[in-house]
Amino acid sequence: PPAALRQWDPSAFAADELAARRATGLPPATRWFTVSAVPGAVSEALQEAQLPAGAERLETVTIDEDERTTLRVPYALGPACAAALARVLRTWSSRRADARLRVHADDVESL
Repeated sequence: PPAALRQWDPSAFAADELAARRATGLPPATRWFTVSAVPGAVSEALQEAQLPAGAERLETVTIDEDERTTLRVPYALGPACAAALARVLRTWSSRRADARLRVHADDVESL
């Protein structure tokens, strides 16, 4: 176990854990978004969103009949990324009734 736990120092353990998460790009040092829709629609939505520079597209997987893309965003850019995705969501269903679009922020199940 980490030295902070052996010494029963919870604040040092928390600081070590946060440093490790920053180094690996994991929450809470970053924000994660998942965007899901039918194949092809996710790429279209992300292109339309014009995500802020620094948003990193990690992977796209197919689950059942949907495509899911995971985005990693520096914590400070989380609100800008959420706003960009919200703009797309507001108009998506009126234009693409055939392709339901879903966006999740910091969804622990997708991590």
